[in-house]
Amino acid sequence: MAWLVRTPNGRVTVYFVALCAFVLGFVLYRQAIAAPYVNPFWANNSPSQESAICEVASRAMACESAKCGTGSCGTGCAGCGRCCDVTVDVRTGELFWDKVLLTTPGVVEDNVFSIRWRSMIGGASQLGQGMLPSWETTAQYVLLNPGTPNGVNGHRVDIRRPSGRVDTFMWNGTAYTAPSDVFDTLTTVSGNYRLTDKWGNRIDFDARGCPG
Repeated sequence: MAWLVRTPNGRVTVYFVALCAFVLGFVLYRQAIAAPYVNPFWANNSPSQESAICEVASRAMACESAKCGTGSCGTGCAGCGRCCDVTVDVRTGELFWDKVLLTTPGVVEDNVFSIRWRSMIGGASQLGQGMLPSWETTAQYVLLNPGTPNGVNGHRVDIRRPSGRVDTFMWNGTAYTAPSDVFDTLTTVSGNYRLTDKWGNRIDFDARGCPG
């Protein structure tokens, strides 16, 4: 806002004030509403979760974007082989929103940093409600039998993926058993969990269950 004020000597002085912005900011002030970030252990509330096998999972996904190109969105199985901003699981009606933030050159392929929002994710990551960063995989120890936690089915470990899947590794008394469509192995190294895929790539977790 600017006022023109004519002084007695005939000169015009322009006064710029921030009063308008201040008043508007005061009148329009509202308390911010956000989901509190307590821990990284969100819940997948989908009644029919996608398969860990990308080619199988992609059959249930339909692109909701008018423009659908080729390439990888870098966020897991949804839209496998093509990059759509919004996809929908035709079995459940769940919406997926994927956004690539940046890519960096890699030895075999580019490293893709992206975020995914899923409508049936309950809870919040550090990026917000239902938001899943591509660089975060977590491992959660779940006690099932307090009397014999190291016996058969005494506990399990839930692996939360950037795609929104939660894979449960059951303890059989000597090792962890993966779900039938998962080819990763879960072991412990120096008391911490290690997740290794079929190509030998691994994620080491620290004591809190976050990638270390």
